[in-house]
Amino acid sequence: MSTNTPPIYSDAPLAVIHTPQFETGHTDAFTVEGSHMALSHNAFIRGFNSIYQQAPRVAAPADKVNFVGYCIAWHDCVKAHHDFEETKFFPNLDKAAGRKGLIDSAVDEHAAFHDGMARFKAYLTASTSAAFSGAELVRIMDSFKDPLYAHLKSEPGTIVALARHITPEQPVDILGIADRAGKKQITLAFVFNVMPVFLLNMGHGRL
Repeated sequence: MSTNTPPIYSDAPLAVIHTPQFETGHTDAFTVEGSHMALSHNAFIRGFNSIYQQAPRVAAPADKVNFVGYCIAWHDCVKAHHDFEETKFFPNLDKAAGRKGLIDSAVDEHAAFHDGMARFKAYLTASTSAAFSGAELVRIMDSFKDPLYAHLKSEPGTIVALARHITPEQPVDILGIADRAGKKQITLAFVFNVMPVFLLNMGHGRL
């Protein structure tokens, strides 16, 4: 490792976020689901930081192979989460509320970093251990980290704000909808290839 390599910081370049429940003390279903979302997003943030911090430090060919595998798993974890939202969670919320496009803002936010995430995975899948450059990977991450982080910070609040659209005549069981939609994304490939990187980056306690 070069003597010019900066120290490792677990909260850089992206800081973890507080849950809506911690910030407000509210315990309604929409605040709880927004808090579930925030905790998931913190796992993505920690994974991003771990890659960003470690990329310049990976030198041995065998370490590069393992590191690339970890990076791809992180990418696939984030992508699976957003695919689940756009194909299952958001449409089911719209259907239950009897309205369309309740969370179109989140879909637009996904689009803002989609191309950068695609470049990230394309670089990793094309890299050999000899050609892999941590500096190049960090450059690619810098190209999409701001819109990614903006989305990860804003979406929990967007979920909480959905409560204003709910009426006694049109109740929405957001926790049940999230649970049922989430179970549909559980496959063997998800369990073995995606879930480990998520669990490894989960924190403990309330934020």
